[in-house]
Amino acid sequence: MWYIYFIVTNFFVTFSGLLQGQLHYLLGLAQAALPVAARFVIGALTIYVGFGVLGVALFSERVSERFGTLPHQSPYLEQ
Repeated sequence: MWYIYFIVTNFFVTFSGLLQGQLHYLLGLAQAALPVAARFVIGALTIYVGFGVLGVALFSERVSERFGTLPHQSPYLEQ
């Protein structure tokens, strides 16, 4: 019975190693194809979008408390 376990685990280890090597190869090709300026722009946009999502998550509760969660609940519209 141990040889079935050995064959199955050996297959999965080999397959995952090949897959990981292929992914590293494809990522290397993608990085080599992009010039430095394009990589800088992509990184800056990623950081910008990340901080935007973080800001919305942090301040959405404050905004909903001040203006109401729906427009008809806003205290400024009741005047």
